[in-house]
Amino acid sequence: MSEPGRDPFFIHSLHRSGSTYLFNVLRRVTRDGTPRYTCFQEPIHELAVDARYNPDILLTIEGSGSFQQAVRHPKLEKPYFQELYDIHSAWKDVISSEIVYSGYFGGAAVNATSSYLRAIIEAAPNRPVIQECRTPLRMALLKRQLGGSHVFLWRNPWDQWWSLKTTDYFDTAHQLILNAPGCPQVVSILKEYIGFEACAESSVGAQLSFYGLRRPSAEASYLVHFTLYMLAMLEAGRTADFLINIDKLSSSCDYRAEILDKLEACRIQGVDFSDCSVAQAPYDNGDAAFFEPLERRVLKWFEETGNEPEQIAHAQRLREESAPSLAGRSKIKRSSVEIRRLRDVLIRTENREAAALRDLGGRVAAQQSKLISLDQENKDAERVRGQLEASLAEEREAKGAQEAQLAEERSARVDLENRLAAEREARLQLEARLAQTYASISWWITKPLRFAGNKARWRWFQIRNKFLS
Repeated sequence: MSEPGRDPFFIHSLHRSGSTYLFNVLRRVTRDGTPRYTCFQEPIHELAVDARYNPDILLTIEGSGSFQQAVRHPKLEKPYFQELYDIHSAWKDVISSEIVYSGYFGGAAVNATSSYLRAIIEAAPNRPVIQECRTPLRMALLKRQLGGSHVFLWRNPWDQWWSLKTTDYFDTAHQLILNAPGCPQVVSILKEYIGFEACAESSVGAQLSFYGLRRPSAEASYLVHFTLYMLAMLEAGRTADFLINIDKLSSSCDYRAEILDKLEACRIQGVDFSDCSVAQAPYDNGDAAFFEPLERRVLKWFEETGNEPEQIAHAQRLREESAPSLAGRSKIKRSSVEIRRLRDVLIRTENREAAALRDLGGRVAAQQSKLISLDQENKDAERVRGQLEASLAEEREAKGAQEAQLAEERSARVDLENRLAAEREARLQLEARLAQTYASISWWITKPLRFAGNKARWRWFQIRNKFLS
């Protein structure tokens, strides 16, 4: 458990709910000239994972300038991730990529998420405030493991969805959420309905690249957004200490006073909401014709998957209390017809872009298939070539062995021919000597003696044999 007075204060929200404004409101609170709270902006951002070995990355997103203006955030006096940068050594060995989107629905990554956030909480020099857009569906688990106070910041989903169109990042991030394991049944139904394509890559960067080329249609985009919105509202209704609606916080002084009292009960003091002003656009029946059928479909999915009707009705009542008026509510005088036409153009453009990217993706997939086929053919050719080279090497080796054997046989033949020639020479010499002997006088003189000797030996053998028998 945290030390008294240092228990963490969590602000959970979806993207584009006014969370950066609320983060900055608490960040600017001081006491005796020093920050009263240590406020962390989206510490579960994928940038934090990349900053494990290079913390300077965290300072590249400055609190003012082109990025801040492009996403319509309030001007910040310090970089977004300054506080996370200041305690880098405390968390760099604890963070893991799985907690960013793979752990969106809780599951196995919840312990890793808690360990990382606990390291941040313990290292914070002042009472920690954690503002995060990736934890609405981990709220109960984090509250149980880390304690502290947990509020949920939310916004009218129509304005919020249009605000998501500020950049392509948010639609891409939503697809990473759908790709996360352990999703609720209602998300599985949604994925099947919109033809969601799973990504086998595990790294956040690879998934961002994958889904960056797979843009959803406007209808699919809102179905995803409203499903996540309803899941977060139901979780907040069950778990959050209280909810903050940024629309009412912008327009109602009484509501500001109510929220300040609730913050005071959580020992959050010195807060000033006087400059709160979130964009709230006018809508007409044409807008309702786009949004409402999609919402009815999502609500039907929630009912079919066993969610409590009372909880769904309560979330809808809260939403209706701050829903946009179809009569228009913009302070800017602009023709609602022109706005309606502009929105129609944007929706058609988004649908065309999604279709074009799907077509491009199909062609890329076909090219990749051809490349894979060619690569396989090349591998097969290389394999056949290897077999032929191995066969040729064997034949060369066999030929070498045969040539060596033939050389040995030739050498043996030469040896035999030499021996035969030597024997012939010896025979000729012997025959010559015999001829000389037969032709000599002594041979003829001794011929009778040799005959008599042979005769005597023969007679002796006869007598001996007779005597012995």
